[in-house]
Amino acid sequence: MISDEGKIGMAQIIYSNVMGIRTTAQFNAKITGLDPGKKELWASDNLDKFTFSQDKQDFHAANCSIELSEDGSTYHIKSSLNKSCVVDLKFTRTAPGFQVGKTGSSNFGTDPAKPWGRMRHAFWPRCKVEGQMLTQSGPVNFGGRGMFAHALQGMKPHFAGRSLMWCYGVGRRSR
Repeated sequence: MISDEGKIGMAQIIYSNVMGIRTTAQFNAKITGLDPGKKELWASDNLDKFTFSQDKQDFHAANCSIELSEDGSTYHIKSSLNKSCVVDLKFTRTAPGFQVGKTGSSNFGTDPAKPWGRMRHAFWPRCKVEGQMLTQSGPVNFGGRGMFAHALQGMKPHFAGRSLMWCYGVGRRSR
């Protein structure tokens, strides 16, 4: 997101379930473009007691949530986990969302019949952003614009990194 004041920020929830053996969730927030002389802010915290709504559109954890509005046009992200960055942001879609292909999913691997895994990405490329991130130096207003991405990774983490490198041409052999 980019605020009308020129601040650049990011907020994300990462949920990971590795073969049902270990399930974790984390909330990350970052602010750059702060006043000269100030370091960028990075907050990263493990989440406890996390659950999804029945339709898998909302996520709740102790002191953290992301909720889709009734009309399906706004996501509200809140986190009070880290006192160095308390988040209260709303992303309202201002242009149609999209996904690549019919399902938004891409298979990865060397054998199409037996892929390493699958990733799904859906985007709201243009959003009106409202709200703030409250830092120890005071509130940072994020009224402005942004984009919202909903990404699901269905593969082992080391395959995901390998797949992303493959997608972006990193490590490909020249011929």
